[in-house]
Amino acid sequence: MAQDDGLDDYYDRLQELDAASLCDGAGTARAQVRVPDPDAGIRLLSAGEKLIGRAHPVQCDTDFLEVWMGIESAEPGDVLVIEAADRAIIGELFASEAARKGLAGIVVDGYVRDLAFLREFDLPVYARGTTPQAGTIQVATGGTEEATIAGAWVQKGDIVFGDLDGVVFFDPEVLDRLVPAAEDVQEREAAILESIGEGRSVFDHTNLHQHYRLRLDGEESGIAVSADPIRGRHRG
Repeated sequence: MAQDDGLDDYYDRLQELDAASLCDGAGTARAQVRVPDPDAGIRLLSAGEKLIGRAHPVQCDTDFLEVWMGIESAEPGDVLVIEAADRAIIGELFASEAARKGLAGIVVDGYVRDLAFLREFDLPVYARGTTPQAGTIQVATGGTEEATIAGAWVQKGDIVFGDLDGVVFFDPEVLDRLVPAAEDVQEREAAILESIGEGRSVFDHTNLHQHYRLRLDGEESGIAVSADPIRGRHRG
């Protein structure tokens, strides 16, 4: 059952965005986004390319009984977000069951297996990498409402967004600010790309020289990037 958290209202607009624009728009939107530590290497391993859904956290170690329970209890549209260890937590059977249930995807701070299958599978599955060795199925903890994914804290119901660049987590309460800000970022960058294609420099769209000079002098300044060329307005 869909939650009344605003995601359904913004889902189509999120489909047109990317993780980078959400991160870039967060400052303007005064919205916190949480991104796993890139050194952890959590990346998309399946054929799915866009992940949008609500976090359904699971904590486990080398035992994946709670992963079984997490998949069984998750709702359509949820993203299974698993804080794990050094054994394979997800493989072809669990991924297939998640897809059958209508889950939006899986994010594992740990490892998966059956990569040949996942590479052809449309459900987005993110993980640190692969190992053929699975864990035990013995440890029951009663479930959890939160998890930590490579240093990024996630609670049940958070929005999970992923693409080829990685995964972003944020509170659904910021959707109304974050989505328009990210759209502005993408529209501005699209205009700049078009300008570059016409032979103009990317720096013509910034106050680079003014900003650099002010910072050399120890003065407060901020870099400005505009969809319209601003070169000539900042050289004085």
